[in-house]
Order: sequence, then C-alpha cells, then structure tokens
Amino acid sequence: MSDTLKNIGLGILLSKIRFSVSVSKVHFGFGFRVDKYIQLDIQDDNTKAVVKLWCDENNLTLKYRTKNNADILKWLSVIEPYAELLHDKKGYNRMLWVIDNPIPRANPSTPTNVFHDWVKKWDDIENDI
Repeated sequence: MSDTLKNIGLGILLSKIRFSVSVSKVHFGFGFRVDKYIQLDIQDDNTKAVVKLWCDENNLTLKYRTKNNADILKWLSVIEPYAELLHDKKGYNRMLWVIDNPIPRANPSTPTNVFHDWVKKWDDIENDI
C-alpha cells in the first residue's frame, strides 16, 4: 500500500489514541491495584482501514481497547519516536511512569511507608503532567 496512506493512518492514530491509568481499591483482599489500557476509538470503517495499514506494518493489533501488559509495552515501544506528536501526551507520560514505577505489593511484610512513598510520587507526577 501507499506510504502516504500509512502516514495518514499514523497521523489519525496519534490524534485518536488515549492512554488510561487509574488506581483502585482491591475488592477482595487488601490493597490497591493499577488498571491501565490503551484505547483507540475509531468509528468510521474507512478511517479504521487507513490506521490498520500503519498498525499492520508495525505488527500491532488494532482494537478498541488494549489491556494486556505485553501488548501495551509493544504499543509504547512503537509509538515512542512519535511521542511529541501525541494528542494525549499526559496519558502517555502517566502510562510510562506507572510502568517504570510499579505499585508496591501489599502484603504483611511490606512496610506501610513503601506504599505511602509510591502514592506521594504518584500525586507528584499527576501534578507535574
């Protein structure tokens, strides 16, 4: 396919892709967890086809929501050269931070200050972004 169409697909993707990271309380047991996903909301079939050209060339699966950690890492790796062009830079930076700084495991042997320190850093990054 045409490189022009692939580049158009990349441009659409950079404007439509959203990165979501949230911290929530665990319903069973104790502690908190981080939920993260990448979302691409493209309704128009023609637009989706153009974006799919670029995704196929980069061995990425085009789907509405990507939650699998390995798939998220793959997307982030491929998109990294275009990070400055992303519409959702705040979500992208938040996603990178939480991957580089995983939430501490809650277990009886973990001191509470470890989690507290992580939360303070999370709050700081939220304010800095």
